[in-house]
Amino acid sequence: MAQPKQVEEPEEVSEELEEELEEEMEEEMEEEMEMEVEDLTEPRIKSGKEKRTLRVSGNLESTSFNIDN
Repeated sequence: MAQPKQVEEPEEVSEELEEELEEEMEEEMEEEMEMEVEDLTEPRIKSGKEKRTLRVSGNLESTSFNIDN
C-alpha cells in the first residue's frame, strides 16, 4: 500500500495566521491608545491665531499652532 504524503503546509499557514493576528492586535492596541489620549491643552486666541497652553504639574508650557478649518 502507498503511504500518504506528509504535507508541511498547515504549519506554514498557521504561522502566517499567527503573524496576521499579532499585527491586528498591535494595530488595535495602537488605536485604543490613541483614543485614550486626552487633550490637556486650553485654547486661547492671540493675534488672530489659536494658541494652546498645556498645564503640567503647575508649570506652563506654551505651544502654538495654526488650526486649518
